[in-house]
Amino acid sequence: MERWDGLAQATKVKMLIKLSKCIENVVNDRSYKELQRGDYNSLVNEEDFGIVFKQEIICSNMLHFGPKMYAYHVINDEGWDCDKIDAKGIEIVRSTSPKVFRSALKELLEHLLKGADDDFLSDKIGQHKKMFFQAHPEDISVNTGVNKLAEYISEDFTYKKGTPYHIKGVANYHFLLKEFDLFRKYPMINEGDKCKVVYLKKNKFGLGVLTYYKWPKEFSDNGILVDYDIMVLKYFSQKAHILLDPIDRQKILEDTSTMDLFF
Repeated sequence: MERWDGLAQATKVKMLIKLSKCIENVVNDRSYKELQRGDYNSLVNEEDFGIVFKQEIICSNMLHFGPKMYAYHVINDEGWDCDKIDAKGIEIVRSTSPKVFRSALKELLEHLLKGADDDFLSDKIGQHKKMFFQAHPEDISVNTGVNKLAEYISEDFTYKKGTPYHIKGVANYHFLLKEFDLFRKYPMINEGDKCKVVYLKKNKFGLGVLTYYKWPKEFSDNGILVDYDIMVLKYFSQKAHILLDPIDRQKILEDTSTMDLFF
């Protein structure tokens, strides 16, 4: 094993391709002679035999998170050298998630699969977190569609018990437009619209979430502020744990506390 680990990647690939060719020849030969001719007594010529096994991909690293959930770094695809990351069944980069978090999580996954060490990853995560806390509210908000507004929201902008959090955000948005007399400046949210939703810091109105089109400056001026800590925790740190926990490297996240980001 130590001897194998000491080989250059290109050498390993050549050896694996040579090994796979040997396996291909054995499997294909037996498939035709023993199965097709022997068991089925087929008269089809070997060159016309349609079942052919061949090498697909060679990976340098692979992460397995559960049934049909994995990611890998492909360095050879059907005999051709390449350098690409592929993932199946992992929902850490859903299109509804804020773009800055999606980009950071994709980069983290790529570095993990390419063998980056803990110090390198810790520095990268620290850089990303610093960027998150300096981002505009729209850049770290979740993309969402809104439906069934009339079912949950009353005319006075209160909402029923059990209202989904992003629909609560619509009611809160309309309430604040009324409170700050902004209806002429910012449009109301309508059924079926595509919006953004974000968690809020503690405020005098007791509002916990806000759904909006474009962040009104007047909200910030009146103490309505995005809770960056919750957004980073829910949409970056918790999803990063999905990548790091299976390989027991979650300490990387613990080493990059948000208190250190501003000094």
